[in-house]
Amino acid sequence: MRCFDGTTLDVAVTAAPLRYRDRPAVQVMVRDSTERKRAEQALREARQFSEQIITSANEGIAVYDRELRYVTWNPFMEELTGIAAAVGTVA
Repeated sequence: MRCFDGTTLDVAVTAAPLRYRDRPAVQVMVRDSTERKRAEQALREARQFSEQIITSANEGIAVYDRELRYVTWNPFMEELTGIAAAVGTVA
């Protein structure tokens, strides 16, 4: 969305049909989503950075969730154990 001063904003637009005084109308809501998009980008960058560190570490790293299913098994851990990382389980 371009503002009157020439700046642009990322926005989320939703619209819904309705009736106003027995005539068809449309209700439109516009929300500034700039901060949300910045936060999402920062999260993507942090996740990528963490993945790079874990992948390149010369230590075996295994990360498990609360149900004790592993979510990360780095290449060094594969070499150390001889077990390949598979989605969801250690074979």
